[in-house]
Amino acid sequence: MAAKPTVLRADAPRIDINEPSDIRRWSKRLKVSPDRLLLAVARAGSAVSDVERHLKQPATEA
Repeated sequence: MAAKPTVLRADAPRIDINEPSDIRRWSKRLKVSPDRLLLAVARAGSAVSDVERHLKQPATEA
């Protein structure tokens, strides 16, 4: 029986904000602070592609 391939958390399609290692890994990979990552996940959802898209949007003043 073949072993299942290991999926690295950094390659997971979603960011688990309840997992400190995910926050560290994704904030490093996306080159943003952990706080900015958490805000992006709160606004865009946990899908990595949505978070990336959100982070690329120009900042708007409120």
